[in-house]
Amino acid sequence: MLSRFKSRRETLLGGHLKTVGLCLLLFFPQTTGAVSDVEMTGFRITQETVNGRWEIRAVKATYDAQGDVLLQEVSARMLSNGFERVTVISDKGRFEASRLVLHLEGNVIVASGLGSRLETPELQWNGADAVMVAGGGVRLKRLGLEVLGKSARYRIDSGMAMVSGGVRTTLDSRSNRP
Repeated sequence: MLSRFKSRRETLLGGHLKTVGLCLLLFFPQTTGAVSDVEMTGFRITQETVNGRWEIRAVKATYDAQGDVLLQEVSARMLSNGFERVTVISDKGRFEASRLVLHLEGNVIVASGLGSRLETPELQWNGADAVMVAGGGVRLKRLGLEVLGKSARYRIDSGMAMVSGGVRTTLDSRSNRP
């Protein structure tokens, strides 16, 4: 009778272990995956920095395992003394809240309050330092001047942009007409 009890107990214990193992397998990908179970729509964050107020908006946002915010259909802008200094739109991005760094990719367009327009596939915007670094090919346009290159660095506080890597410049004289 004791051996019969042990075999039932072992059978029950073995069945429970299989069930617990299956539950752990189902639970494990959810805890280690990079996708959050919290999705936000109409996401907006505002941050005050030395260089002005920085606002980021997205149609959808989720948190990843590192605590960063993954963004879809992103727009961001920096305001200084009530004036818009720069506006950015992008297909998607990632915001590192701890460092105030916004990584954007996919049809990134930067428009400055000075009339410049920068197009690039990827951009990193350090909000605290008011610096943008673009890569993967850039196109900068202003007043009929078009500058093409591999990368660019743009300081928002001074409005200075530096394009590097195989730079090519063209001037369209028709765009300067009144």
